[in-house]
Amino acid sequence: MDDKLKESIKALKERASELGYWPPKREWDVYAKENGYYSMVSIRKKTRKTWEELREEFGFEAKIKRYTADDCIQALQSAAEEYGPKLSIRQYEAWAKTQTDVPSPMQISTIFKTYANAKIKAGLIPNQVTGKIFTIDEILEALKKCAEEKGVLFTDADYEEWRKGKKEMPSIETIRKRMGSLVLAKEQLGLEYFRMGENARRYEENEWRAYFYDFICESLSLESYKRWAKENNAPSVSVLFRHAGGHKKALLELLPIYIDDLAKSGD
Repeated sequence: MDDKLKESIKALKERASELGYWPPKREWDVYAKENGYYSMVSIRKKTRKTWEELREEFGFEAKIKRYTADDCIQALQSAAEEYGPKLSIRQYEAWAKTQTDVPSPMQISTIFKTYANAKIKAGLIPNQVTGKIFTIDEILEALKKCAEEKGVLFTDADYEEWRKGKKEMPSIETIRKRMGSLVLAKEQLGLEYFRMGENARRYEENEWRAYFYDFICESLSLESYKRWAKENNAPSVSVLFRHAGGHKKALLELLPIYIDDLAKSGD
């Protein structure tokens, strides 16, 4: 165990003792960044234990933050100040990652039944949607039924196979958008889920594609660039607009060059 990891784990236990609860991942990451410790992801990778496994090992209670409808409305309105009244779930998620104490999209949807309902209550413009809008309860019920037939360790691919031919069942993409991921949805239900370690499950042949696509989207998002630019004293978004026409146009201009260099590198 390297020295920084030892210091980070010691600080994590001390921080949890001060707070009186196990800090949520985002809350710890903010504290860690301010004090030079490893982030949640780094600690998890180096210890090969999940955040929940570490909490249980150190004997701390989980923090369950209860947000009110007013808390959710205030958070949505604050996020809309940056992204506008048509605030999408992805935009809200990006905004929430920069905050320390705001409800998640899942918590908002749980309180108001749907994200669209919450936006209406907050005085925002609901995004136009097509097809059935599933409530959080409906999504969780579908996952329960799948677990009964496939077992609690079912994968994304297992779920999609299970829902074939079943009417009115949310797709795995809907679950990801509404709950964040299948793992987070399973946490909500108290179901066992894949943990890093010796018994790592095998993914279906093309299952990696969805995860890697999400990684690319997050890595190349406008919010990621803003954070990176601030940390590296790089050009602001306004500079991108002035010289390249915006974040998206800058990506379209430089990604082909990067892909070409990647192909030439032979890695």
